[in-house]
Amino acid sequence: MLQNNVTALFNQCLGRICFFRGVQPFKDPDDFAYSLLKRGQKNWISQYINYYKKFTSVVKPYYVVSYTSLMKEPETLKKVCDWLGIEYAEDKLKYWEDDVQGFFGSSTPKAHKAITYEKKIPEEFHDEIYKSIESNQELQKVWKFLRENENKVVSNVADIAHSKFKSGVLKLRNKMKLVYRRLNPENYFKN
Repeated sequence: MLQNNVTALFNQCLGRICFFRGVQPFKDPDDFAYSLLKRGQKNWISQYINYYKKFTSVVKPYYVVSYTSLMKEPETLKKVCDWLGIEYAEDKLKYWEDDVQGFFGSSTPKAHKAITYEKKIPEEFHDEIYKSIESNQELQKVWKFLRENENKVVSNVADIAHSKFKSGVLKLRNKMKLVYRRLNPENYFKN
């Protein structure tokens, strides 16, 4: 009886204190492909599909926003802040002017450059990227879902999400990775 009351009280307090609201930023497949191909990574299609399928399988609710609109339209950041329940300030658009940035080694803030967006995919990558996008139905389905839900809150299971079985397998695999990482920290990043 006491344990049930404590559990109920904990859940009630947790519900008031902790809330989770995800944000799903996405890149267009051609931008994503180029960012990986220029680094010599060829498996961009499976990475794109699996990332968004995993995210939509696990996180709910979440706000969908494209990187392009974050870069080009300042009001997009205000919408994201509203969704997250945090105060919006114009200074957020000029984060590089702050003395303290938390971008884990990114040189962009230190160079005091504004982040801008301009689609520049070199001609040498066009055929490989655009033929791959056109020929992959699953990739098109994921991208269509993201575009249709841009600047919207998604709270139900997306039709692009992994099945419950696949989600369970992914969760188990991630737990196994965490255990391995704890047991073998010196070997985890050697590959």
